[in-house]
Amino acid sequence: DQQSKIYLFSELRNMQDQQIQVHWYQDERLRASVDLAIGGQRWRTNSSKQFDKHSRGHWRVAIFYQQQQLIFEQNFVVE
Repeated sequence: DQQSKIYLFSELRNMQDQQIQVHWYQDERLRASVDLAIGGQRWRTNSSKQFDKHSRGHWRVAIFYQQQQLIFEQNFVVE
């Protein structure tokens, strides 16, 4: 069983002591959610998701601030 991993790297500014949520969706169904704390005025962080043969299809990763404000999203396909 071959597996792969995708990383989302983020750089956030002026959000010190806040929190963001990274949501991973497969075909518009939420598959994973990660809360990330922001520790500085210019903060770099990452989130990752493991994929296997059952993960094929259309995916979207989204970053939310205060659990509702969308600040980034990216669509991709796992083949």
